[in-house]
Amino acid sequence: MTSSLDTRPQRLDLKLYGGDDTVIRLTVLDSAGAPLDLSAGELLAQVRPKPGDDELTCTPVLDTTEAALGVVYLLFAAACTRALAAGKIHAWDLRYRVAGLDERLCSGTIHAQPEVTVDP
Repeated sequence: MTSSLDTRPQRLDLKLYGGDDTVIRLTVLDSAGAPLDLSAGELLAQVRPKPGDDELTCTPVLDTTEAALGVVYLLFAAACTRALAAGKIHAWDLRYRVAGLDERLCSGTIHAQPEVTVDP
């Protein structure tokens, strides 16, 4: 009998539109399916060309006003989505640190379609 345990974070690939401000609402649930109180810890998110790359493409702003309800909002500002629209797929993740523990909540790829209408 073969068993396995997969501790990788949930995969969440994002497709955005370059030059647009984009807000994404995420709800984190515990193993019983109830919202996980995130208010006691620190949340971090970054976008890089690939996992482990030293170059930082952009950092989404995190709104944690509803963290006690397990909700975090990721704001990808227009400058960030514009940088992502340079034609290549990037990597991103969302980390949670609390009481000496460090866990990736989700990770995946992120791509932005180039904008058509631009400011003169």
